[in-house]
Amino acid sequence: MRVTESKNFRYGIIEYFYAISDHISKHFMQNEAIWLELFSFLNINAEEKDPEIRNSSLNIFAGIINNYGNEYTPAIWQKVLEDIYLKSFDKIFEVYFNLLREEIKIKSLPDTPEYILSLKDDFDLLKKAKE
Repeated sequence: MRVTESKNFRYGIIEYFYAISDHISKHFMQNEAIWLELFSFLNINAEEKDPEIRNSSLNIFAGIINNYGNEYTPAIWQKVLEDIYLKSFDKIFEVYFNLLREEIKIKSLPDTPEYILSLKDDFDLLKKAKE
């Protein structure tokens, strides 16, 4: 399979999850495990290097939350926010940082976990300041 076919296949699967969420909402709305499995799949694809796959996954994720989030139980919301959403953005930040470093060929930035965590801390402080 060529790269383009593989990418189109993955893109199609991600788009299909929007229709799956509609079915879940009608028949299994309060089933935490099913929602978490769906969001976990989207989360995995949100970490891809390919921007189209990443963007599609995040758009579907946001669309599902927008359409059905008001019907989730507090337990589902807690799991989605803590186990999926927040961890996803930590990973996306890491992917973005690595892509940026590759793109501009930064070799002077430390590659240590401590440095990456310091960047994350700076990002968190900026986020809190905006709130």
